[in-house]
Order: sequence, then C-alpha cells, then structure tokens
Amino acid sequence: MVAAPAADHAIENAKKLPELNVGLHLVLSNGIAELPASEIPNLVNNTGEFQINKFYSGINFFFNIKARKQLKREIRAQFEAYKKTGLKLDHVNAHNHMHLHPTVFNLIIEIGRDYDLTAIRIPNEPPLNSIIDNKKEFIVRHLRWIFFMLFTLSMKKKMYKE
Repeated sequence: MVAAPAADHAIENAKKLPELNVGLHLVLSNGIAELPASEIPNLVNNTGEFQINKFYSGINFFFNIKARKQLKREIRAQFEAYKKTGLKLDHVNAHNHMHLHPTVFNLIIEIGRDYDLTAIRIPNEPPLNSIIDNKKEFIVRHLRWIFFMLFTLSMKKKMYKE
C-alpha cells in the first residue's frame, strides 16, 4: 500500500530482506490514493480517501467513463510509486480484493506490462467451515464463493492467455 502511512517503514524493512517476495497491494477502496484528490475527483473524497463501499466503487468503475480514466491514472501512479521503492515487483493484488473487478483486473494487466508484472494473486479460497456457526451463514458464504469463482476462473483464463 504505497500511499499508506506506514509505507516508508514497510519498504525500509523489506529492503533488509532481499529474499522476501514483495508485491504491490493496490488501494482502490477503503484507503488513501496516491494521486491528489483534485486529479481523481470521481474516485475519492476531498481528503483523497477512496469510497468504503466496495459495491458502489465497483459500479462506479464499470459505468462511469470519467472514473475509469481516473482509475487508470491512479493504478499507474501506484505502480510508479512502487517502482520508485527499488523493490523487485513479485506480484500485484488489491485491497479488499478489488482486483476481482473486471475493470480493475484488465487495467492491472494493461498497466502491469510496463512494470514487468509477472503475477497477480487470484484468490479462490473455499469458505472455512470451522468459522461458520449457522446454516444461513454457510449458504451465504458458499454462494459468495461460487459467485466469485466465476470471476477467478475468468481471471486465470486471461492470465494464461496473456
């Protein structure tokens, strides 16, 4: 999270461990942007904070052309900020799994080519039955897993194709 308050400390520690595989954790929801709020007003509030509501963010990324253009600039800015750290880029993912969003995923692939991106974390973990304490929660978690599996299968297909 290159724009996070503790980013400098994390980068400093990562440089002490050259064998550590470090990746870029893009922040596109529930966090702070790399670009100033004035450059991406369709993505953040006046203090540069992204929307907390991931559903609203996803709708905005998909249907709002201005937001998509700003999203592309913000993703590139975060890649660029990571590059400036001097750390080798091992992988990319996004805060709150926002990289599962097709618009975000496609932009990561497109922009990542310019930064030698070789891996994107594609989450596909089944629900942990040990933390589910009732039938309703069991059904909801498994339906959510199946729903997102459609996205992860599409992502894997695209990754191997690219």
